[in-house]
Amino acid sequence: MCGRFALYPDSDFYSRFKLPEGKELVSYPNASPGQNLPLIVASSTGNRLISKLWGYHPVWSSSSRPLINARAETVTAKPAFKKAFTTSRCLVPASGYYEWQKTASVSNLFYFKDPDSKYLGLAGLYFDDSFVILTTTATPEITSIHDRMPLILPPASESFWLSPDSSPSDLMSLLSPQAPALQFQPV
Repeated sequence: MCGRFALYPDSDFYSRFKLPEGKELVSYPNASPGQNLPLIVASSTGNRLISKLWGYHPVWSSSSRPLINARAETVTAKPAFKKAFTTSRCLVPASGYYEWQKTASVSNLFYFKDPDSKYLGLAGLYFDDSFVILTTTATPEITSIHDRMPLILPPASESFWLSPDSSPSDLMSLLSPQAPALQFQPV
């Protein structure tokens, strides 16, 4: 699961995500569901930065809690996400993400980041006014903390993920864990 992340944009942010230069972005040291957050989407002129609310309320849902994550393993089959997977993919830019390790006696919070890069491109889906982050099974080094993690796309795959010309069947290869070797530390 991915329920919190951090984003610390600096002067490299726009070039890293192949965006035209724009206004200075604010930092999000503890981005959480319910916040309007920056997303990267494809447009006819290249990548574009937009803002949407983290948390999707399908019209058919009677729950007051929004969906904040979608399982990569079932995203093509679940009615809530199937259309968005085909037409509305995005990147959720992050500097790192947080995860709780829960044991019988205590919960510990950890922060995960790529030691070789300032940014992670988390796979997401967007809707009219909201978005979700895709999750996948955790890589072996992370399973001691949690069994799920955000689906982190390698930078070389981000354009393919965003492209409206990428077919759902071709995108299936991106839905397995591909995370770089992440560093994590207690918070």
